[in-house]
Amino acid sequence: MKPFFRYSLFLFALLSVTVRAGSNDSLLNLYSKDVYTAAYTYNTKLMISLHDKLAELYAADTTNAGTLYLLAYTENSLLTMSMNPKQTELYELYQESAVLHAKTVISFGKFSVEGKALLASTYMMMISHNWSNAVALSPKINALLDQAAAVEPENPRILYMKGVMKFNTPEMFGGSKEAGLQLLLQANGAFEKAPETQPVIRWGQLETLAWIGQAYMAHEDPETAMFYYQKALSIEPNFGWVKYQLIPQAKKK
Repeated sequence: MKPFFRYSLFLFALLSVTVRAGSNDSLLNLYSKDVYTAAYTYNTKLMISLHDKLAELYAADTTNAGTLYLLAYTENSLLTMSMNPKQTELYELYQESAVLHAKTVISFGKFSVEGKALLASTYMMMISHNWSNAVALSPKINALLDQAAAVEPENPRILYMKGVMKFNTPEMFGGSKEAGLQLLLQANGAFEKAPETQPVIRWGQLETLAWIGQAYMAHEDPETAMFYYQKALSIEPNFGWVKYQLIPQAKKK
């Protein structure tokens, strides 16, 4: 084979890989926007549809860390949606795969810290589903968050979940409403400074604002709580948790 012909074949192969990679990235960006919308509007039907499409993409290429990360996030979101009394079946359908996929994300170096954030969040949802899980899972959550914080101490999702854990843990076990609030405020500041493009989906910011609001409600400061609720809605006007649950509760105080 002539050298020029071999070089042409090599160049064609390289360009083909580059085009496919670019297409995959574009497709992933498109999916991430739809997943973001489904998550914060609590659109279960859309989230299930997106999950199934991402599962197909991941099955076709199990080396794509971005696809796996987004797939794991859809399962985490479906566990959140399972807290709706009318959708409890979602927990049994997605809990096992949510844990498995989050653990697999951790094995991808590029997403190791974010994978630990997802796994910690999934464990939190398992505790919310059944509080008896707290004894076994709380130490795992704290270990994951400590490991992640050692690598990325200013990662906003890690700070957010540390704040939620501290806020919700009884004082006799090391919890503190005030310390939890301070971590959540720190997470909010980190979100405001974080690059818009990382990670594949920018989750956790709205939840942080919602939890800050709840912390101020616990401090009997509904005016400040409402400020943070409105701040969340200024980012995502259809954030269902704040719009339909937390704000109406605050107005009753």
